[in-house]
Amino acid sequence: MSDPVLVTTDSSLADIGQSARDFVHINVPDPDRGLALAAERSEGTLVLVPFPFPDSAAQEFPDRLRQLNVPAAAILCAPADRIDPALATANRQGFFRVLGCPPDPPVLERVLRDGRDYLTLLKTKQQLETRIDRLLTIDPATGCLREQPLRQRLSGELQRSIRYAHHLSLFLCRIDQDGGDPAGLDTPMARLADLTRELLRDEVDMLCRWQPDTLLVVLPETPIWGASTVAERLSGKVADAALPLNGRPMTVSIGITGYSPDLADWNNTLDNLIRVGGNCLAQARAAGGNRILLCP
Repeated sequence: MSDPVLVTTDSSLADIGQSARDFVHINVPDPDRGLALAAERSEGTLVLVPFPFPDSAAQEFPDRLRQLNVPAAAILCAPADRIDPALATANRQGFFRVLGCPPDPPVLERVLRDGRDYLTLLKTKQQLETRIDRLLTIDPATGCLREQPLRQRLSGELQRSIRYAHHLSLFLCRIDQDGGDPAGLDTPMARLADLTRELLRDEVDMLCRWQPDTLLVVLPETPIWGASTVAERLSGKVADAALPLNGRPMTVSIGITGYSPDLADWNNTLDNLIRVGGNCLAQARAAGGNRILLCP
């Protein structure tokens, strides 16, 4: 972690000498300006601010601190007769420490050192939470959504399509060959996902690893014939790639369905939409595989 920012917002706190040697020190009279400068840094921010707050910052400052997109904490410096209210504020708002004002230099140096460690821990915590969230959301082998987050997004997209009378299509694409151990399918599924992404719209269409050998593709605002076009192109890409699997080129079966405002009472629930798509895929495989079946 490179040097974090220490923001002081009062002239009486500006001259803290060697205590701030581990920080990039910014002193500005306006707390908002100090936070704006701190937000430009990516490593962390520690704010040393007098208590009680100026009237203009009394309500906004704690919220602004929490909204920074970097690890952030504050130290309140309170006169002796305001230590108890400062502690109550710190406990309520989640501030890091309360010191006397002016702070004793050795105490301040120790607290700033603790503050640097605190920011490092906050950053590590944020990184771990981000990693955990990604593992819960994204299949690591293919980079596709997992089933549960896809269900949540698809449910919202279906409701939006019903509300505004838009088309919504999806298809299930399954590898025809038996891959044996599901882990043995990671490599061919990753390649299949890459081929599929080449046909999808960024930030619009959704791609999910629905089962170990099956992708689910959601195409918002797309009629079923449009999904059929995408599926045909995907099948062609798989054939052209001739990806080896169990000693022969990999093939796929695809089942297509969707919601149409012209048939508003059909496929108008998430479970029904997925069930029809799954049945359509099963029929395609039962017919010999390596084919596309449309079930409007």
